[in-house]
Amino acid sequence: STFEGWAPWLSGEGTGGNQLQSFPSGHVATAVGLAVGLSFLWPRGRRLFASFAALAALQRIDCGAHFLSDTLAAAALGCLIGGLCTDRRSGGKCFDRWEARATRE
Repeated sequence: STFEGWAPWLSGEGTGGNQLQSFPSGHVATAVGLAVGLSFLWPRGRRLFASFAALAALQRIDCGAHFLSDTLAAAALGCLIGGLCTDRRSGGKCFDRWEARATRE
């Protein structure tokens, strides 16, 4: 109730429900990001991981929770974040440092 008076769109009032809260799909972004990360670790399973992410997107559309645009934007976001976390030139370098520090201790 503290933010809803200041920002009524957070509660869905005046927007026709929770339509603004569905973009992008968090479920699909997580599934795609996980698929990217797992594909980096186990390249032979990349088709299986991509299939599971696609099934998650299709399920979100089928149950009416999201539109196709929501899931496509989430897939792009998941690919971007997953790629940044696994790339050795960006986030991957930081994760490598943390792993090296943890194994020394």
